Amino acid sequence: MGLFELLFAVLKPSNTVFLIALGGFLALLWGWRRLGLAMTGAALALWAAMAYLPLGRVLMMPLEARFPAQSVSALDGIVLLGGFFDTVDVDPLSVTLGDAGERLVATAILAHRFGDAKIFISDVAEAATAAAMLAELGVDPKRIEVEGRATSTSENARYGREVFAPRPDGAYALVTSAWHMPRAVGVFRVAGWPEMIPVPVDPVVPPEGVWSDLPLRAARGLAEMDWAAREWLALISYRLSGRTDALLPAPR
Repeated sequence: MGLFELLFAVLKPSNTVFLIALGGFLALLWGWRRLGLAMTGAALALWAAMAYLPLGRVLMMPLEARFPAQSVSALDGIVLLGGFFDTVDVDPLSVTLGDAGERLVATAILAHRFGDAKIFISDVAEAATAAAMLAELGVDPKRIEVEGRATSTSENARYGREVFAPRPDGAYALVTSAWHMPRAVGVFRVAGWPEMIPVPVDPVVPPEGVWSDLPLRAARGLAEMDWAAREWLALISYRLSGRTDALLPAPR
C-alpha cells in the first residue's frame, strides 16, 4: 500500500466524520462543553448528509459524463483494468466479483464481438485470475496477455506498453469504470499509447439522475462519497506528479 492509499484509508470522508465525532466526545470528557457539542453536532450533520443525500453522486457526475460510450466497429486490442474482484482464487468458480465486476463482463463481450482482438490484463493481484475467468467464458487463452507487476493505473499503462507493444495506428478499447475513465485515459496518453476507445461500465450515477432511489442506504451513500473523494484526490495527485497532462482529461 502506497502513501496515498494509506493516508486515504485513514482520512477518507467516512472515517474523517468519525474522527470529528471522537474529538467532540473527548472534548466533552475534558470539560470543553461548547467545543464538544459543536464537533459532535457537525459530525452528525456531515454523516447524515453523506449517508442520505447524493453528495457522492454529485461529485461522480462530471467524471462519468466525461467519456461517453462510443460505437466500436473494429478493435486490435482490449485493455482490461483491474479492481473488480473482492476475492481471488485459482478456481474461477470460487472468486467473488466486486462492484466493478462489469469490467470483466464487458471485456468478455467485446472479445466475442471482435474475435481477432488481443486482450491485455495488467494487475499484480488479479491478472491471472481474470485471464482464467475469461477463458472459462469462452475466450481463447492464446489471445490473452497478462502482466503481473502493476499496482496502479499508471503502472498498468507503463508496463502494458512494454508488454503489449500497441501499434500507433491501432484501435484499442479501454475497459474500466465510468468514474475512473478520465484518469485512465489521461494516464495511457502520457504513457504513449494511441488514443484509447473508452468503454465505460458500472456507473455510480443512475440514468434517472442523482436523486433517483433516494433516500440511500447509509452504507451505500457513505461508500459513494468515499469513492468520489478518492478519485478526485487521485486526479489531483496524478496531475501534480505528471502522470496525466490535465486535471480532468477530456476526449480529443
